[in-house]
Amino acid sequence: MNKPLVLVGIGQALAVGVAVWGQLSAATTGTEVRLVTAPVDPMDPFRGAYVQVGYETLDALHPDDSGSSQVYVSLRRDGDVWTATSVANDRPASGTYLACENNYGRLDCGIDSWFVSERTASQFESGKKFVAVIKVDRWGHTHLVEVRER
Repeated sequence: MNKPLVLVGIGQALAVGVAVWGQLSAATTGTEVRLVTAPVDPMDPFRGAYVQVGYETLDALHPDDSGSSQVYVSLRRDGDVWTATSVANDRPASGTYLACENNYGRLDCGIDSWFVSERTASQFESGKKFVAVIKVDRWGHTHLVEVRER
């Protein structure tokens, strides 16, 4: 067996593992969190049927727009949904939070696209309120489970 080829294969397998670790960790060990959302843009001729998910309380936060950096969004449970309460540059010592990228004042938490069938895409154009069910692990990694009517 060719030893360099085996090492390359192991390296590639490790790279894939590192790339999906955050979402996999959130999906398997995360706490379920429900955020109120306002889905927009349910159809794109190039990407197909998907919902661009906007979050009311996340969109209300305004991190500085000086560049790109890792930030943490603290969450608080408010009845059956959760609310984003603040954004900080330092990881919170406790509580549930999202690890996000601050891209020049826009938060990217990895939960902004939801792919749907063309048959169900039209329901997101109705103006109804929806809730996004996400899972958040202890490091703030996220996994979008579903978007459903509230």
